[in-house]
Amino acid sequence: MRDVFPDETARAVAMAACNNDVAALQDMIAGGTDMDAAGRHGVTPLIWALTCHGLQFNDMIANEAVRRGPGAVRPAPALRQLAAVEVLLAAGADPNAMIDGEFGPVYPGGTAHWIDRYTPMLIAAEFHEPEVLALLLAHGGDPNAMRGGGGATALMLAYDRGEWLDLSPQLAPYDNRQWRNMFMLLNAGARIDLTPENQLDIVVQASRHRVSIASRLLREYDYSGDINGIVYYLLNGLDMDFPGREERLELLAWLRDERGVDVEAVRAWYWRAQDEEPQP
Repeated sequence: MRDVFPDETARAVAMAACNNDVAALQDMIAGGTDMDAAGRHGVTPLIWALTCHGLQFNDMIANEAVRRGPGAVRPAPALRQLAAVEVLLAAGADPNAMIDGEFGPVYPGGTAHWIDRYTPMLIAAEFHEPEVLALLLAHGGDPNAMRGGGGATALMLAYDRGEWLDLSPQLAPYDNRQWRNMFMLLNAGARIDLTPENQLDIVVQASRHRVSIASRLLREYDYSGDINGIVYYLLNGLDMDFPGREERLELLAWLRDERGVDVEAVRAWYWRAQDEEPQP
């Protein structure tokens, strides 16, 4: 911890936050201590509180599912520092501050993982329960937060997390809880079609293997993205005989009847394209 917070005062704030020591934080606030003083890599006490006990990365989830067997993996426990996080935010901690260097040695598994250019919003969207994300949003968190350098948005990270947790029966039972952060961000104003260059938005991604999610996103939220890409993947799923045939057919019919999409024109292009193996 001293490596991240060489300043003694900032280190005391971060330590109290990690320990969920609300009384200590309030005493320091009363004494005029800055609750948002950054250490190395731009890591603030808020970022430290969200990460100091490790983060459950996607490959860790997959490895645990393989190791322990079907039904053994459960969602991450609630953040034990939630009260401290609330105190920090109320005292002016920035939910949009960005880490500016490789920050990861505190995580299980050594230094193989890092979250360079993440903000507290991105950390919460990908790794924490909705209560944490809601708290950050209530204190000015940006629902359209994007990883620095043109990386993923908070919405994309939340979708990707949901897809990992939905990847096999080994991760049951989740009961769709893994998608709550994604819908919370959308309801807070996240742009559904905002993506870095050359990356698929979450609706196009969902149209490949999570058709029920794609259908809900299209029906409930304003979307002006790549409709032809969605139709392409729905048709490809039919062609490959992926699970959910009826869902794909129903969504194609809805796109044609309710959104005025010329599905047959895309279908004709799709069949021509198979001989050329294009990128949609």
